[in-house]
Amino acid sequence: MVMGEPHLLAATRYVALNPVVAGLMSRSEDWPWSRTRAQLAGEDDEFATVAPLRALIPDFSALLAMPTDAAAKTRIEHAPTIARLGGQNGSRCSSAGSAALWHPRRPGPKPGVEQDTARQAQLL
Repeated sequence: MVMGEPHLLAATRYVALNPVVAGLMSRSEDWPWSRTRAQLAGEDDEFATVAPLRALIPDFSALLAMPTDAAAKTRIEHAPTIARLGGQNGSRCSSAGSAALWHPRRPGPKPGVEQDTARQAQLL
């Protein structure tokens, strides 16, 4: 759950750098499913609409270069799990401005593949 602009910025940075921190890529923009490439280029792609986040972060590379805020990182890591329920007409959502499309999941085991497939079919 986004708790304000500072949390949004910290969460955006955290998510963008996940592939690098996990040792999967040396640069976050090289991760195939990353929105980082679009944010750095300032152009929409199949994963991101950049305008809402660019309004808050005009220099995305500067956000990525910032030192890690340990307290913000801990808050993000302990935030409730969320699941995207989907937008109208299968629209993509941006990192900012999509809070209405995200809802906390109930605690417990994640649904099985069959349940996920059924849910995805409902969303289409």
